[in-house]
This record gives sequence, structure tokens and C-alpha cells, in this order.
Amino acid sequence: MGIRVMVQRRKSSRWKITGKLAKRAKAGYIVTNVTKRVLPVKKAIRLSKIKNSLADSTMNKIDNISLRTAKQIGLYYPTFRRS
Repeated sequence: MGIRVMVQRRKSSRWKITGKLAKRAKAGYIVTNVTKRVLPVKKAIRLSKIKNSLADSTMNKIDNISLRTAKQIGLYYPTFRRS
């Protein structure tokens, strides 16, 4: 399973998670770029082998890492914006 987290900010605002999705690898594959199935992350975690008791803490860790990564990249590209 591959998880994508979209993190964005406006010019003078804080980073925010604006979307999350997961891609499941096709049977017999370990890479997720060979799939057409995209799922909400919560559903993908429920379908995975992650125990239900760990699902919330796993999502919190993913969110935290995503926001920390965006903040760090933002230090190097403070004015970068795609038009």
C-alpha cells in the first residue's frame, strides 16, 4: 500500500493536510503504480494487516510526518508556488 498525503498552505498561513489517499498494489506486485484502485486512507488501513487498535496512532504519525516534511521543505522554498 502506498499512501499519498497532500499538504498545502496559502502564502502567509500554516501548512494543512488537504487530502489523503492510498493505493493498493495489484496482486503479485509490491509497487503501487501498477494499480487502478485508489482508496480513502482509513479504509485502506482497515483492509491492511494493521491492528484496529493501532490505526488511529498510525494515522496521527502519518499526519505529523507529512506536516513536518512540508515545513522543512518550506524553509528551502519559502516563496515557491505553482501557477
